[in-house]
Amino acid sequence: MITLLSIGPLVFDLVVNADRILDEGEEDFARPDVIGRRRPFGHAGPGSEGLTISGTLFPERLGGLEAIDVLKTLKSAGVAQLVIRGDGRVMGWYRILGYSADHGHLNARGVGRRIDVEVRLERDEAPEAAAAIGQLLELLG
Repeated sequence: MITLLSIGPLVFDLVVNADRILDEGEEDFARPDVIGRRRPFGHAGPGSEGLTISGTLFPERLGGLEAIDVLKTLKSAGVAQLVIRGDGRVMGWYRILGYSADHGHLNARGVGRRIDVEVRLERDEAPEAAAAIGQLLELLG
């Protein structure tokens, strides 16, 4: 199976599909008040960096509905996850801030035939090795 992207143990592929990634970043600046001229910029370092990953699930045809449960578990754990692009590029450690799953064209069981998914992440520092292993074991239960 072709991997498009992974957020920790959650893999986006041709079934759990990601079709758009929005990569945003900011830089922080201190702006002290100054009389008689514009406030100067003092570079304070990196600001927030975020990813928004969008995709569509077709559970009746391709499956993938369980990915929403995995996503909920990862979000609730509040643990930074390693994000890796399908070409092997490590994008960094990110926390899941939120997600949406828009179920459309409901079938007779109330499950969407098409589910548009969006995941919002924010960059974080890499956890210490011992903490990361403990958190991974906790997630796996």
